[in-house]
Amino acid sequence: MSDFTPLQALGPVRLVTPAEPEPGDDHLERYLGHYGLAPLLAEHVGLYVGYVDARDFRLWTQVWSPDDPVGTAFVVHGYFDHLGLYRHLLERLLERRWRVVLWDLPGHGLSSGPRASIDDFDDYGGCLHALQQHLEAEGLAPRPWIGVGQSTGAAILATDALTRGDDGHWAGLALLAPLVRPWGWNQSSWLHLLAGPFVRSIPRRFRANSTDTDFAAFLREGDPLQADRVAIGWVSAMRRWMPRLLALPPHAGEDPDPAGGAGPHGGLGVEPRRAGAQVSQCRDSPPPRGAPPPGQRGRADPPGALRHPGPLHRRPGARRRPPRDRPPMTARRRPLIASLLLAPLLLAGCAAAPDRPETLRQALLNLGERAAGRVMEASALPKPPADQVLLLATPEVNGELSIGQERFRESLTRALLAVSDGPQVLDWSDSMGEGGGENQWRLESRLMADGPRLRLSDRELLPYRLTLVLRRPGGDSVMWEESLQGALDATAL
Repeated sequence: MSDFTPLQALGPVRLVTPAEPEPGDDHLERYLGHYGLAPLLAEHVGLYVGYVDARDFRLWTQVWSPDDPVGTAFVVHGYFDHLGLYRHLLERLLERRWRVVLWDLPGHGLSSGPRASIDDFDDYGGCLHALQQHLEAEGLAPRPWIGVGQSTGAAILATDALTRGDDGHWAGLALLAPLVRPWGWNQSSWLHLLAGPFVRSIPRRFRANSTDTDFAAFLREGDPLQADRVAIGWVSAMRRWMPRLLALPPHAGEDPDPAGGAGPHGGLGVEPRRAGAQVSQCRDSPPPRGAPPPGQRGRADPPGALRHPGPLHRRPGARRRPPRDRPPMTARRRPLIASLLLAPLLLAGCAAAPDRPETLRQALLNLGERAAGRVMEASALPKPPADQVLLLATPEVNGELSIGQERFRESLTRALLAVSDGPQVLDWSDSMGEGGGENQWRLESRLMADGPRLRLSDRELLPYRLTLVLRRPGGDSVMWEESLQGALDATAL
């Protein structure tokens, strides 16, 4: 396997001039060829490479620039990733005349720091800030600025934008599968506390998180910059960071969800991706059908501004399993126990849906599951619906049922996300009414009382009628409609 560590001897960011090669350029040529970046170099595209000192780290940085750029796009990768994997996104941004800044996070790729680990998530934000300051001072980052982040990178950008408020720093953000908090965290966090003191890392399992099988094989077998272990220190840092992100105030006029409340001017674009599914869309292959690249989404003023599609809901991913190849019992007892305890954590770079609230009781959960089952059977919805996007309109709920709109919508959302190979799910916003892909559907729901309360000796029943309707975004025609009837146990709400 190739060795690119000689590149770590390079100095500050400099312009690459093929006609005047410098020491280390032969290693750079092999690096660019290995990750498929070399073909992007052309007469009208310049490349700056080198290191930027930020806090206590040396950040491997590349600045790709077309002639007369319209602004600067800062790309922030996810956990286990590095900038060499983002060729398709880089190509799209260059085509739209964005100057593109790519950099390896601390502990990733060719940047310094313990592998796949960080002491504090604030270090990520501090590195981003220092990088931007340095490149702007060097005249390498013309404004306006947009940010494109995947998973952990999306969380870094969201945290930065929410912390800054409406200060004009960002013209737009595109967040791909943003990390907010891991699936099952309420149950898994105590396992981390129990196992954390005993081990420093657990083996990484390469999951099938790409539809491009060649790319997935390349990650496992051909990428020398991939880490092979999950650092418990990174999990601990994430644990401390989550409440800080959730406590940040939303921007005025934006949704309060941290995954849907950034981009004060150009707005926010969120790519709906399920944790544990194909989450490497900006690395291995062009964007999926119905999800145009960032430069094509939304308004044209400022350049590249992105439309806000609403709060994002994500589906839980597959649980990890301990590795099969193990040393003898005496040598492996503590690491094995820790691996088993931490197996439910989703640590491959993406988060899933928040834990089920204790206030969401069984009767409402059953209703959501029943409704989700009928939607999956809808004749208008293509089968299987994995590539479809359901846009959930705010439900209409009769006050006599004592069920709030958000409570019912959350129950329906969780039930839809629990469907195997089910659709992607977003909350509907009025801005989605303009067009929309062929794979997008607006799901309307109306939950009404269907008669007087029925009082039994030990409980009270609430008869209901739930009507579900599918329409196309921006259209009035009913594509599918069905009604469900039943009675809710008031004591179980």
